[in-house]
Amino acid sequence: MKIILTGCTGFIGGATLARCLAHPSITSIVVLTRRPLQTTHSKLTTIILSSFLPAGYTPEVITQLKGAEACIWSMGTPTSGREVHYDFTFAAARTFLENLRPSALKTGKKPFRFIYVSGFVVERDQQRNLWFMSEARKMRGTVEMGLVAMEKESEGAFQAVAVRPGYLHRAKMGLPGGLMVSVLPTAWHVAVEEFAAATVEMGISGDGGHSVENAELKTKGRVALEQIPWSYS
Repeated sequence: MKIILTGCTGFIGGATLARCLAHPSITSIVVLTRRPLQTTHSKLTTIILSSFLPAGYTPEVITQLKGAEACIWSMGTPTSGREVHYDFTFAAARTFLENLRPSALKTGKKPFRFIYVSGFVVERDQQRNLWFMSEARKMRGTVEMGLVAMEKESEGAFQAVAVRPGYLHRAKMGLPGGLMVSVLPTAWHVAVEEFAAATVEMGISGDGGHSVENAELKTKGRVALEQIPWSYS
């Protein structure tokens, strides 16, 4: 299977890339990035985009994306702003829908799976009063809703899943990180190894609703790691 990744120079994306490299079902990985990766592998193709807006998806780029069945979209930080979270996300999603899976219903293929890495406290209700980071949380909520709307309009060609991890950390940590995680409620955090294993499995299988919360990510990740063991270093 061929998969598209973003954010691979960061913590979450780097772990997701490592899991894809180790997974026997993933045969080809295309990473969209603005700067070169340190990782090299026979499965891996790196595309350095001049822009993550529509103009960046040139015919040459689209040709290299052909055959991809899923994307795990992990870009920016919680406060990166509208361009990163909204404009970049929809530029990619529309490009993938129009060019990679336009005839899923006619061919009987699975829809293109677009897995959007959202956040634990993202809010879809635009009228709700929030105590902190209101604008950023609601803006990412509009991204989630917009992707679901794309799915409904796609006639079976596109599947949108928003994953909502809590605090992400290494499975094995020393102090002080380990101490902090030990006092957090278990529903508020997830090991990046579990997260990566869960999202990659959803990209392969298409299993998952429109949103997957932190607790479900942990469960899915543990099951996936039991089936295909892996450690992230």
